[in-house]
Amino acid sequence: MEFIFRVIFIIAVAVFGRIFYENSTFKIKRYTIRHKKIGKKASGMKIAFLSDLHNNCYGRGNSKLLQAIQDEKPNLILIGGDMVIGKKGEGMEHACTLLQNLSMQFPIYYANGNHESRMKFNPDEYDDIYRVYEKELHKMGIKVLCNESITIPERGITITGLELDEYYYQKFTKVVMKDKDMEEYVGVSDKDNFQILLAHHPEFFEQYSHWGANLTLSGHNHGGIVRFPFLGGVISPQYRIFPKYDGGLYEENGNNMILSRGLGTHTIKIRLFNVPELCIIELKETE
Repeated sequence: MEFIFRVIFIIAVAVFGRIFYENSTFKIKRYTIRHKKIGKKASGMKIAFLSDLHNNCYGRGNSKLLQAIQDEKPNLILIGGDMVIGKKGEGMEHACTLLQNLSMQFPIYYANGNHESRMKFNPDEYDDIYRVYEKELHKMGIKVLCNESITIPERGITITGLELDEYYYQKFTKVVMKDKDMEEYVGVSDKDNFQILLAHHPEFFEQYSHWGANLTLSGHNHGGIVRFPFLGGVISPQYRIFPKYDGGLYEENGNNMILSRGLGTHTIKIRLFNVPELCIIELKETE
C-alpha cells in the first residue's frame, strides 16, 4: 500500500509540475497557407495571430512574448479575442502593456472574443470596463473590427471581424448557425480579395467557409484544456467532450481555419500536454 501511495504521489507531482510549466511558457506554431486568391501582393506576407491571452504574462511586461513577435517581423498582427478576462476585479494591465508595445511597431486588427463581448453587452453588470478598454485600444491605433471589414488593397486582402452574441456561446447546448446568419452579422464576403475572417468561436467553421472566408482564424477552445495522443483535446468551454475543432489546421471546400490553442487560461488554470502557442502564418501563392 505504501508503494502505491508513493507512485500516486510521484505521478501527482509530475502532473502538477507539468501544468505549472505549461502555464508559464509558450511555443511558436507555424503555418503556410496557399490559396488561389493569394496573389503576388499578398504572397510572402507574414501574420502573427494571437488569441486567448486572458491577461497572462510571459516575463516582465510580457517581454518574452513581445520579443518573440518582434523576432518574427510580421507584416501585421491579427487578434482573435479574449486577450482579457471578462470578470469583475480582473486586471487588464498585462494585455494592455503588450498591445501598447506591439501597436508602436505593427498594424493590429482585433476581433472580440466572448470575454470582451460579455463585458460589452452587459454594461449593467460590468459598468464601463469594456468602453474604457476599447478606448485604450483606439488610442493605441488598434483597429477593433466588430462585425466590420477592412480591405488592404496594397496586399489584396480583406479582414473581417465577427462578433457573435452570447446565444452562440451557450454551455451544454449545441447551437446551430445558419448560412444566412453570417451575412446578417457581417454582410457579404469579398469575392475579389483574399478574405480573412477573425471569428473567435471555431464551432461554425463550415458556415464561415460557406460565407466566403478563405482563411478563418479562431481560438476559444484552449486546445481542449487537456490533450491526449490520437484523441486530441478533451473538453471545450461549452463542456463538449472531445470537440470536433480543438486546435490546428482545418479545411472546408478549399478554405482553411487555423485554430489557436491560445496563450493563456482563466478561472481553472489547467493545461496539460497543451502548451500555449503563438501562431505565425505565411501566405503563399499556389504553385
